[in-house]
Amino acid sequence: MSLSALAAALLLCVAGALSARLTIEITEGVEGATPIAVVPFGWQGARAKPPEDIGRIIENNLERSGRFSALERKNMVSRPTTASGVNFRDWRLLKTEYVIVGRVQTDGSGVYLVQAWLLSVLAGAQLADIRYTVREDGFRRLAHQIS
Repeated sequence: MSLSALAAALLLCVAGALSARLTIEITEGVEGATPIAVVPFGWQGARAKPPEDIGRIIENNLERSGRFSALERKNMVSRPTTASGVNFRDWRLLKTEYVIVGRVQTDGSGVYLVQAWLLSVLAGAQLADIRYTVREDGFRRLAHQIS
C-alpha cells in the first residue's frame, strides 16, 4: 500500500469517527411531575437584596430533576416567608402539593442565617425546618444542598 493510499484510509477513518452521532435512549421517566411552589425567600438585611436568589436556585434544581413542576411566581396568591404564614387553602386552590418558604437574615457581619421550611399542602403539615449559617460565597452551594 502506498503512502498516499494509507493517508487516505486514515483520513476516512478519522472523518467517520468525527461524524459519529451520540444517541441517548431514555428507558424510564416520571409521569406527571409533582406540582410545587418555591416562594421567594424573605430578606432582612442592610443590603438592598441578598447575594443570591436562593429560592430561584432551589426551584430551578427541582424542575431540572424532572420530578417537579414549579408554580410560576406571578401566579402565587401570597408570599409567606415562614411556615406559620402559609395558608394551605390558598395553595390547594392552586393545585400545589408542596410549598417551600424561607427567609435570609444578616446582621451585617458577613454571616447570613438562612431558614427554609418544606410543607405538604395535602397533609396541611410541616415536613422540614432547616436553619443554616453561611457566608456570602456559600449561598449557591447552600441552595443546591437545600434542593
